[in-house]
Amino acid sequence: MNQQLQLGVIIEGNSTHSEILRLPSVGQELGPVKSSSIRVARRHSNQIRAGYPVPDYRELHAANLILMKLADSSVERVVEEICASDLPLKGMGFALCESWLQTRVLEPLASRGAHVATILKLPSLSAPRFVVEGDLKAVRQVRRFLARNGARSIEVRPEHKHLMFASELLAMTVPISLLGCAKQVLREAGISGNVLWDILDEMARKMVLDFSRGSRLESSGPVPECSPETTRFHLDILEQTQPSIASMLRQHLRSVL
Repeated sequence: MNQQLQLGVIIEGNSTHSEILRLPSVGQELGPVKSSSIRVARRHSNQIRAGYPVPDYRELHAANLILMKLADSSVERVVEEICASDLPLKGMGFALCESWLQTRVLEPLASRGAHVATILKLPSLSAPRFVVEGDLKAVRQVRRFLARNGARSIEVRPEHKHLMFASELLAMTVPISLLGCAKQVLREAGISGNVLWDILDEMARKMVLDFSRGSRLESSGPVPECSPETTRFHLDILEQTQPSIASMLRQHLRSVL
């Protein structure tokens, strides 16, 4: 059994939306809570229902792992305040929670001997899963903490969070615009209401299933069921009625047309 680490928290803003601070073991492990003032720290401690407010950064030394829940715009200032405080940083762990900022923003702490990492929640419909990046010791501390809470975690290479950003855009944001186009053309075809949504749902589910089975672009959808001439025929008509959609489809299908 892993030895439990006493946690500390530096928090500004709203704590009620933090997945990290809602994890079950926080109530038993949390110690010092630091915020912009002792009054605000007390309010956060009450909201989390754990820990105790502290007025100074140096009192965070009671904890081995400090969770930082901050707005991106506040991180640089808070890091500077920590570095200017009397807190002995050597050997301490700091984890910036639920932020797309990379570990480099915590470099002033690392240069003074602290171990640093970031934690980011991945989109999930089941048990929470987190991405952790940073130096080895901090990553291990964070992953042990998450494991105690039954949360899955994966480690990515330091300073590679931009690839996670790209993956979410490609898997979750870009397809929304494509599905919006699919909805538009289905309505043009006279399909609406629950039937339209059922069709889109089935198409999307089949796409994910086909992808998981290794299907490629040229073997998905109606293209393999059509001759090249038939495919061009439909795209030519679309060019006259829905030119933007036709252009987008030609671009995606350029390798197979």
